[in-house]
Amino acid sequence: MTASSARPGDGGRYDIVICGAGVAGLTLARLLGDEGRRVLVLERERAFRDVFKGEVLQPRALRILQAVGSLGALREHGALRADRFTAYSPDGRPVGDLPYAGLPGHHNHMLVHGFRDIQRALAENLSPTVEVRYGASVHGLRIGDDGRVTGALAMQAGQQVEIEATLTVACDGRGSKLRKEAGLPLIAQRYGHEFIGFQLDRMADMEPTLAAFTMRQGVVLFFPLPGDQARMYVQAECGVFRRRQRQDVPGWLDGVLRTVPALRQWERQVHAAAGTARILPIWRQRARLWTRPGFALAGDAAHCVHPIAAQGMSAAADDAWVLGAALGNCDRLTPAAVDAALACYEEVRQPRQDFIDRISHSLASLLTGTSASARALRQHELRVIERNERLRQILTYNMAGCGVRRFTARDRLLQIGLPDPRRTALPRLAEEPLPAIDNIMTRQKRAADQQPARQQ
Repeated sequence: MTASSARPGDGGRYDIVICGAGVAGLTLARLLGDEGRRVLVLERERAFRDVFKGEVLQPRALRILQAVGSLGALREHGALRADRFTAYSPDGRPVGDLPYAGLPGHHNHMLVHGFRDIQRALAENLSPTVEVRYGASVHGLRIGDDGRVTGALAMQAGQQVEIEATLTVACDGRGSKLRKEAGLPLIAQRYGHEFIGFQLDRMADMEPTLAAFTMRQGVVLFFPLPGDQARMYVQAECGVFRRRQRQDVPGWLDGVLRTVPALRQWERQVHAAAGTARILPIWRQRARLWTRPGFALAGDAAHCVHPIAAQGMSAAADDAWVLGAALGNCDRLTPAAVDAALACYEEVRQPRQDFIDRISHSLASLLTGTSASARALRQHELRVIERNERLRQILTYNMAGCGVRRFTARDRLLQIGLPDPRRTALPRLAEEPLPAIDNIMTRQKRAADQQPARQQ
């Protein structure tokens, strides 16, 4: 990997320019670099920062990172293994559990780490044909007279840099400037709550579990991080923490501890974390179109789901895998070949991401509802899931990304609490393969055959 912090005026010609060094951008850079493509990654930060996001990698993401050769580095950076997602009552009694140990395949667990450390692991040992420029803020697109995107415009050391590329990939986050400039329409909905995040220290001997403590005000997420640390996210109504509690965070945390007495064993660490508070607005959004000629969206720029299901990182890795595989089928990156690959990328990824969006929203609706009816429904559904091994396995399978297993009519009846005489008859769940190269080639050929009709 070639890395640089600032090279004013030096643009250059690349096969692909990737705008953003997150999970999608760095995974894609590795895939394309291994194919011998000349890749430029532009990252606006001068160094990776520790931010409150993306700490959990689901099994599907682990499979992809192993396939591209990054999983070993992530483990070497100290990522923790987590074996289950468990919902608890405020006093710490388990009320719903999704155990990962019974999943098919080798990756029957999650990995947990800080986002900065995940970025560092993914940035290691990239191909020599991949260049990463830090401190390069992308602010626009190069667009030809025919409407085709032909590269990006960035600022480095106060000077504008113009980069020419056959393909430009926007991995610049939920508020993507490049998505807006490309004119790709967005469907967006902000949830009526937000999370207040805290970084806790001296948290030795925590269980390797993603815990969700339900309460009248919603949910508290609590899970370990490497280095005897932990992350806590507390649900709050939008604006309440900012307007009323900023000047009295310790008092606000006292209220959380009273509401969730199971956390009182960590009272000293919770209060010590008051100064780390971060407000995280929560959005559900997706772009209607992910591509236009010479341009593609990936990661949060294309889609964003509620974080409670921990699907964001896996979706970003999935984007990179499918787009990288589609482009890898191109002998030469001609405009026509790239556009056929982009059509294939949308065709493969959008339906699966729509499914992930639905299960994330369903879990968020279940765990974050605050009305009396929502709390009653939560208690009922958690009780049903806890008692029915069939439903629990299907939910865990879908959350882990092992495949897409939709509920049948029978499953829906079980979900509302009807008795199940066959509750011990477990579903047959096999790990679905990652989108195969030959399958993507078939889709790509079909897209290429349709290309003249589209252009007409």
